Amino acid sequence: MIQTNRFSPYKLLILFAEGSLLNEQGELSQADTDAIVEAQERHGVRIAVIGNGPLDSMLPLVEPLHLDSNSSYLLPDGATSLYNCHTRHTVALQPKQMFSFLTEKLDILPKEVIAIGYRVEDTALIQSAGLGVATAHAPEALKACADYVTLPTEESGTAHLIRKYVRSGYEPLPVTPDTINLLVRHTLIDTLGIVCTQIGKGYVEGTMPVDRRTCQPMGIVHGGANLAFAETLAGFGSTVLLEEGQIQVGMQVSGYHVAGAMQGDVMRGEARLLHRGRSTHVWSVEIFSSDSGKLIHTARVLNSILKAR
Repeated sequence: MIQTNRFSPYKLLILFAEGSLLNEQGELSQADTDAIVEAQERHGVRIAVIGNGPLDSMLPLVEPLHLDSNSSYLLPDGATSLYNCHTRHTVALQPKQMFSFLTEKLDILPKEVIAIGYRVEDTALIQSAGLGVATAHAPEALKACADYVTLPTEESGTAHLIRKYVRSGYEPLPVTPDTINLLVRHTLIDTLGIVCTQIGKGYVEGTMPVDRRTCQPMGIVHGGANLAFAETLAGFGSTVLLEEGQIQVGMQVSGYHVAGAMQGDVMRGEARLLHRGRSTHVWSVEIFSSDSGKLIHTARVLNSILKAR
């Protein structure tokens, strides 16, 4: 049974096979595959994949995405037809009518759609969607019209987008990342190069460079640096949830080193609030390689909420 994420406002993701999903070798990354399957099966998001080729050539490419599990769609031959992956029925379609046809057929609002484009011709599509996204390699003219520019295909940009806007579904806060980063200047956090890039109620994103400050002598990211990164993101998240007269301090952090990352990479961390009690906050933190998109480190952080003295 599909369980929709109660925080996520999005119900349909439209993207292009050639421009958003497939790498230069015409392959899907495992991270993108897993994220799209999760978006469908755990959050109830429908997927519509547009391809330049015929249906027969698209089906093997997208088979790992399990598009039949949630009545998702393929739009082959440049969106001149619509194929329901569950019923296996095909209907003719005018490309310019694709967006309105899908929203009407699925009974959803334009604001409930994420659309990813990669060409100037996709401008109308991303401007019609509630969240219009340009790929990292898209022309500057398209990026200027987009609400967000995701990571390159080589860095599993679709998975990044799903984690950010579908899986997390956080409530925004008036506190900005710039405010957080200003507060930690000239501290250990600043010394390690840790930067907050996104913050909301129960969700935090940040980055940490893999360089001489955070590496082992062998040029691999230091496990202790990843633990510090995880505790920092959880600390940011707890700090913005405090009530007047409260402070937060880290009580416990435990981590698991899944893989290594080499000097020159950038760690990208995502912290999610698991429990918010009167005296404690519990956070789950995942740290990924920006170069490969692979999971590098997972951590659980326990913060204590105290009265300020």
